[in-house]
Amino acid sequence: MSGKAGAKMTSRERMLAACKGLVPDRVPVSPEIWTATVLDHTGLPFHKLSGPFADEDYIAAWYATQKHYGFDAWVLAEFEQADEGEAYSLKSSSRFIDDDTIETLTEVKTRSGNLQAASRTNDIYDGWMRERPVKDFTRDFPAYMEYTMCGMECLGTGQISRALDAVGEGGLVSANLGELFVSYLAYGREGDIGQALLDIHDHEGFLLDARERYIGWLCEKIGLAAQVQGLESVFINCGYSDGGVLGPGAYGFWEIPLLERIAAHAKEYGLPLHLHQHGRCRRIVPLVAQTGVSIIDSLEAPSANGDVSDLAELKKEVGGRIALKGNIDPNNVLKNGTEKQVEAAAKECIESAGAGGGFILSTGDSALRGTPERNLFRLAEAGEKYGGIY
Repeated sequence: MSGKAGAKMTSRERMLAACKGLVPDRVPVSPEIWTATVLDHTGLPFHKLSGPFADEDYIAAWYATQKHYGFDAWVLAEFEQADEGEAYSLKSSSRFIDDDTIETLTEVKTRSGNLQAASRTNDIYDGWMRERPVKDFTRDFPAYMEYTMCGMECLGTGQISRALDAVGEGGLVSANLGELFVSYLAYGREGDIGQALLDIHDHEGFLLDARERYIGWLCEKIGLAAQVQGLESVFINCGYSDGGVLGPGAYGFWEIPLLERIAAHAKEYGLPLHLHQHGRCRRIVPLVAQTGVSIIDSLEAPSANGDVSDLAELKKEVGGRIALKGNIDPNNVLKNGTEKQVEAAAKECIESAGAGGGFILSTGDSALRGTPERNLFRLAEAGEKYGGIY
């Protein structure tokens, strides 16, 4: 992957060039901005923007928040799943259980059995699972697959199109494919990742077959996403498939084959594949760099409970094979540091990984509630100041 910086680019062009490993006009500045910063910026109650009672356009507010601070925006858009399909039907009800918490109860009926789940939404998290649908693996997991791996006729792409219309040249929109496989299992499983790892031990053969089905389904979603006019990127989340939890061995066994297959399929459509790999990822990145994944984040530093201590070393090892995004500590630097510390951290990241392109200046995971506006502005300014000098 190579390229040459030229005339001034739009934020969309700049982000896309970096995702493809090319040299943009300057290093893009695109910290992870999620609901926390959007709520701080808009001043709206959480339930207006997220959860079942939301009545504001979150995509528009998300994009506007990023542009307010001068960032190269990135927006993740979801496929919309219908409440009823040939193989399943879903019913849900929601209520405030106190002033700050919404609880949603869900019942899913499938041809393979019925599932029940409960989730909660507050100003920190949308849809935190209090009760997960797969209680008994043998009884419930087939139903879980039937519902979650629905046919493409049950998925809509309206939110993706709306995001593209809202963002335009102001940033990059990615379609969210979902989770890596172990994370997919853990999100549905009562006992989450701990129980999921026991399931892998107890049901390896069954789950290898399930993974094949899951990979095929992800490839179908890539094909559906590719039909959306103007879409230029797809995304997959690591979730519970954390390098510090699985380790390189289990990650290599369960997730690397998946990434190889879906990256190759995305490439057929000319869509870069973006992997969000939070947590301790240093030993994972070289494995991912061999799969065809286009860009990986968040490259969390040791001060942020990650293990990417030397960004320059990582760039030297994998640069040219995969683009990098992240590394600025969202707590100790961006939230609690001074403006000078924010600028110094941005400069160091650019000097470590900006040369040759394929780098987006970002945070090691999400910006936090209460991050001072002055520090967010300074991060964008630092990117402009130093991002073209590499």
